[in-house]
Amino acid sequence: MIRHRLTLLLISCCLIALTILGPASPGAAESQPGRPSQVLLDPAQPASTPSLDAFGYLSPITQASPFSHLLLRWQADLPSQSAISLEVRASLDSHTWTDWSNVSEDDTLWQPTDGPNVHWSATLYAGEGARFWQVRASFMPAPDGSLPVLGQIAVNTVDARFGPQSPTASPSLASVGKPTVVSRTAWGNPDGQSSQADPDYYPVNHLVIHHTADANSLVGSETSWADRVRAEWSFHTYTRGWGDIGY
Repeated sequence: MIRHRLTLLLISCCLIALTILGPASPGAAESQPGRPSQVLLDPAQPASTPSLDAFGYLSPITQASPFSHLLLRWQADLPSQSAISLEVRASLDSHTWTDWSNVSEDDTLWQPTDGPNVHWSATLYAGEGARFWQVRASFMPAPDGSLPVLGQIAVNTVDARFGPQSPTASPSLASVGKPTVVSRTAWGNPDGQSSQADPDYYPVNHLVIHHTADANSLVGSETSWADRVRAEWSFHTYTRGWGDIGY
């Protein structure tokens, strides 16, 4: 009888807890806005690829959460005078696709700790709310016929539309004219005016204007520069692990 009462008491407590807590919301397991998603491709595994031969590689069509920008990281062993050309395309519905676009390399993302065979792409604009992507590679052999070896490819995607589309610039209070400035809070930095990276302090002796000069896009002209700044922040902060936009 005592064991039966204890069992009933335990069941009652569980029901009360479920009533109070309720079911987990679908968004509870989703990543926070601005944190990129990553998919790893292994061209050395033929079973996972629809096409793999001596002169080319084609990844599976991969579905992702809605994204606006991509960043690729790949490993490659390149014999002298050989080359690998990567291309990517994106789609809203897996039926209508952008044109294949060349993946340009961004040497500024590389660090010595990556190793000599690691390469990073520039940030690519994929359009508003793309849901699918695909990567392909073509190999150019060395003069002696030896082929490059393509290693793991990390495809990082992020939806950079998590902040205001038209940030308000801070008005200039100085009598001397200066360019308008959009603060970190204004363009939608999730960390506000601060940074995830610990600050380092140095005496100031000059000022450098950091800018992005590339125009990498799969779907024509990119119209929201606030989205571009947020995409760079996301990839530099999380994918590259710098805690902020790198300078």
